[in-house]
Amino acid sequence: MIEKLDYIAGILDAEGSVRIIKRKDWYGVEIIISNTNLDIINFVTNVYPKSSVLKHKRFNRKLEYYISFGKNVIIESTFLNDMLSRCNEKYYQLLKVKEILEELDLEKKYEIYKEYIFYKKYFMHDLVNIPTDAYLAGIMDGDGWFRIHSAKGFTKSAILQLSVGLEQRYKAMVDYISLIDNSKIYNKHVKSINHTQTYSTQIQNINCENFLRKLVPFLIEKKDRVDVILKYIENYKKFKKISKMTLEAYDREKIKYLNKKEI
Repeated sequence: MIEKLDYIAGILDAEGSVRIIKRKDWYGVEIIISNTNLDIINFVTNVYPKSSVLKHKRFNRKLEYYISFGKNVIIESTFLNDMLSRCNEKYYQLLKVKEILEELDLEKKYEIYKEYIFYKKYFMHDLVNIPTDAYLAGIMDGDGWFRIHSAKGFTKSAILQLSVGLEQRYKAMVDYISLIDNSKIYNKHVKSINHTQTYSTQIQNINCENFLRKLVPFLIEKKDRVDVILKYIENYKKFKKISKMTLEAYDREKIKYLNKKEI
């Protein structure tokens, strides 16, 4: 059960939103996890059956699902405390939700609300909770990528290029992933003042194997692709000196299909 909660915290940090809504002297709260993958949605609702699921407009030609945790659900369940003990990017936003639900004084509520707005806009804090493998699987299922494709300069061999990466606005998490292989961190170009600065890093080639083996027991959406990458790594030495035609031996068509998917 603990690993399930860790995974959900990772998905919430990657794909979730925490809202405090102010209407004059009234404050409402809502925590949402959105994803196009129904398996992830079902996973969360099986753990928290009181949450409600809504279908949304098609996003990039995919049907998007929203899991909504309203005020009553948060109070009646342990959801908020579960996430506070596991989340990182959304930690302070969740903390302000808890504080505003418990506070009765309107002036103090407003001060909490202003602090929430600050944490909603800025993501400068360090990691609050230690990331577990299951938590990182949630992060990578949400904002990560796993790629396998023909390596430059080796188009006539079975050598493939591997990369595992993460792009987020929360730099502390990108820093954490970069330390796995001492990989570089890149700042994505911000096109306008309305766009948020994001950071990315990636682990390349067979250096990613240990990281993938830790993630694969907990991944949901991207597990199939990671299985293919690990299969390639296991057979790397065998395939290194043979022609690309031999890739059929470990299901070349599946790799070709997975490379067409946007992950």
